[in-house]
Amino acid sequence: MIDFLLDGASLVGMHETSIYAKNNKRYPGVGAILKLLEFATSSSYSVVGKPSLAFYDEALARLKMQNSDARYESITMISDDVKGDLGGAKELGMKTIFVTSGKYKSAQEIVPLLEEKLKPDLVYKNMQEIMEKIWRKVTGRL
Repeated sequence: MIDFLLDGASLVGMHETSIYAKNNKRYPGVGAILKLLEFATSSSYSVVGKPSLAFYDEALARLKMQNSDARYESITMISDDVKGDLGGAKELGMKTIFVTSGKYKSAQEIVPLLEEKLKPDLVYKNMQEIMEKIWRKVTGRL
């Protein structure tokens, strides 16, 4: 791959995830590998998925098909990838919810290290907690 990049090939990532988790083990994600290749070859890269503006703009355009008043500020993004997903969403004005049931075992592993402006609005252990909170709100059982 390095030879291709040094010969002028373009480097394009599907997303910019920092950590990949599988079977309770963590590995460098696509974003970490992109940074490695960028450093090794001095080749810049582009990202077509999260957290690229193109990705979020396309998502917003599709939401506007359902609700023409949709805007970034009215969207809440939920993810276990606080850097690769939520950071880009936060910069665009979306509300963000970080779920620690995936790549990180606790919010303390990553949230204190983030710039203040990129910290998630809410943190939950898993999707079950989020769904229970939504159910309580909808049913009036706060």
